[in-house]
Amino acid sequence: MAIGFGLIGCGMIAKFHAKAIADLRGAKVVGCFDTFPASADRLAGEIGCTAYHDLDKMLANPDIQIVTICTPSGAPTMAKTKLAMGREKRRCTSIIIGVVSAWAAA
Repeated sequence: MAIGFGLIGCGMIAKFHAKAIADLRGAKVVGCFDTFPASADRLAGEIGCTAYHDLDKMLANPDIQIVTICTPSGAPTMAKTKLAMGREKRRCTSIIIGVVSAWAAA
């Protein structure tokens, strides 16, 4: 069974995260969320995952075990706030793809 990823933020960096996840054995992007629904729809169509227009719905998906935040580092986002407040779904973790890549290569 693949480890399911959710992407929060569907801009340019999200494509790099999606590619890194696709290169990991046993991992796949299950869903993506953006505050701009058209951005989520576009990325989902490009990478073959489910677009979410509601962050809570994506975080509630039991097929998503890991979430990567693909928003600008200085942007105060709803996602960062929810994760920091501990309102994330169980086992949901914010990660950096480079760390996951290093782990998978080990």
